[in-house]
Amino acid sequence: MGPFSLENQRLLVVGASSGIGRGFALAASDLGAQVACAARTGSTVEEVAAAAGGGPAIIGDVSVLADCVRIADEAARAFGGLDGVFYTPAPGYHLLLRSHDLETWEAQFRPIVVGASNITRAVLPHLSPKGVIAYLSSVSTRWSPHSQYGMSSYAACKAALETMIKGWQAEEPNFRFTPVVIGSTVGVSRRVQHEQDPELEAEIHRRLAGGGILREGYMEAEDLGRFLAELVMMLLAHPQIAAHEIVLEPSAPPIASL
Repeated sequence: MGPFSLENQRLLVVGASSGIGRGFALAASDLGAQVACAARTGSTVEEVAAAAGGGPAIIGDVSVLADCVRIADEAARAFGGLDGVFYTPAPGYHLLLRSHDLETWEAQFRPIVVGASNITRAVLPHLSPKGVIAYLSSVSTRWSPHSQYGMSSYAACKAALETMIKGWQAEEPNFRFTPVVIGSTVGVSRRVQHEQDPELEAEIHRRLAGGGILREGYMEAEDLGRFLAELVMMLLAHPQIAAHEIVLEPSAPPIASL
């Protein structure tokens, strides 16, 4: 390993089965970390865990506190503790607010906000001093209401996540809590509801383009996962430094308005 690596660092990746979480887990392993992978369902997380050094693959629902305690306990037991956590679950709907019901609100809020808090609560007893917990958020929280059209419930949940992270930092100053606010990324899972209303999708696209938000290029999930693994590596190498907010967007220029 070079002068900076994740050698001997013990990481838990929640949402490791695909997209940015998968890229992070594989990159962290390449950098020398011991990696535990957690996801809600499926055998894919077992494949990722095997490729990321053979650490534990743990199945659990982050909206259930008991599952989060088990995830944290199993990861910590495998490695003798934890030094960092990367939290990615981010289901979101393209849906007008008038069409939301309790089910669609909970489908977003529970994994994005409740799950993140549950995991945080569960891992803190195992986390080393100055350990890092990084959470994926979204630049949609920074958009104007015009640009949030059809996506405001998702943006609201991400805004609640960022507020919650500030609360954890205030209550637990011996650890470091980092929201990672990301822009447009390809290579993440497409969700069925994104394809159900072509007219709504077209209007969302028009408003994003009109607001100068759409870019001529995107970040790649695998590359972004590696970047974030390297970022966590640097934070762990410099325990005196905290990153209270990181914003990452494509370097490509905005596309012309439609």
